[in-house]
Amino acid sequence: MSHISLLPGDPAPSFNARSDLNPNYNFDIAAGRNIVMTFLSGKAPCKKAAERLATAPLFNDLFACLFLVSTHKAHEKPGMLPLRIPGVRAFFDDEKEICKLFGIDRFTDFPVSFIISQRLQILAIVTGRPDTHETHVLKILEKLPSANRLPLMLSHAPVLIIPRIFEPDFCKELIEGYHNYGGEMSGFMRDVNGKTVLMHDLNHKVRRDWLIDDSHVELRDRIQSRFNRRVIPEIKKAFQFDATRMERYLVSCYKAEEGGHFRPHRDNTTKGTAHRCFAISLNLNTEEYEGGDLRFPEFGDQKYRPPSGGCCVFSCSLLHEATPVTKGERFAFLPFLYDEAARKKRDENLQFLALEENK
Repeated sequence: MSHISLLPGDPAPSFNARSDLNPNYNFDIAAGRNIVMTFLSGKAPCKKAAERLATAPLFNDLFACLFLVSTHKAHEKPGMLPLRIPGVRAFFDDEKEICKLFGIDRFTDFPVSFIISQRLQILAIVTGRPDTHETHVLKILEKLPSANRLPLMLSHAPVLIIPRIFEPDFCKELIEGYHNYGGEMSGFMRDVNGKTVLMHDLNHKVRRDWLIDDSHVELRDRIQSRFNRRVIPEIKKAFQFDATRMERYLVSCYKAEEGGHFRPHRDNTTKGTAHRCFAISLNLNTEEYEGGDLRFPEFGDQKYRPPSGGCCVFSCSLLHEATPVTKGERFAFLPFLYDEAARKKRDENLQFLALEENK
């Protein structure tokens, strides 16, 4: 193997690539657990090393997961690689694009493993003889903390909690508006064949929405007034960011009876959403449901639950999830904020936005 340009401490490269389960797997979504990426040639010693490594019970998708990266066409046939769910997946790197990102331009008989933290930071790089490769990888992996045992200094996501944005009566008014006008099943955005399309997958997201449209101009004005007075200055103070635009006036409902949830995702990973800068999660009835918290998997299991009328502000680049509501109904106001530079990006990318639903 030639010189590897990445070093421990560097961020792992971001990429989308063809996997055994998804033709366009977004590697960033794997964050939130320890990751091992093992690069294989087509040589038999590499394949045997992968088979031994894949048997480790640590690869359970909770503590860790293993990605086998192969440039060898024969490995794409079913049963050629030791894949299993949960825990072990493959990237098929025909054009060696992933190899280039990780600084690997040629192979010998030796596998190469990158051990990556749940925040996608490279912790160690293991090379050496195939017959001892898995021993060295697992020795490092066994010493790493799990997501719920991170030191306190590493477990706080860079979020801003702002209380008292909406008054109690205004929260009730928005919930009543949802009951009168809302209830449409919510989707999420994915890039498919060069277009950003709306998709539905109840395993990924279960939520119902009320989009406050132009027929409720006065209500939208009152929402905007509260944001201008109570949210925008706090974002400016905390992040030195001038939020000038709001995308969507959306009241959402996660219902326990439907298993309401939204699995880990980022809010700006498609062409049609790349302009989004900050996400707002403003709870309307915090005291009336159980579950339904915000969690940022890259920063462990700590959960965030703003009080009614208060919000959590966070970068759209952060991996986050809405945990399942286990009792009652969670109502929230969920806009995105961006600035004038992002507006230009949004205008440029409108050509890629296709709102036809893909089920």
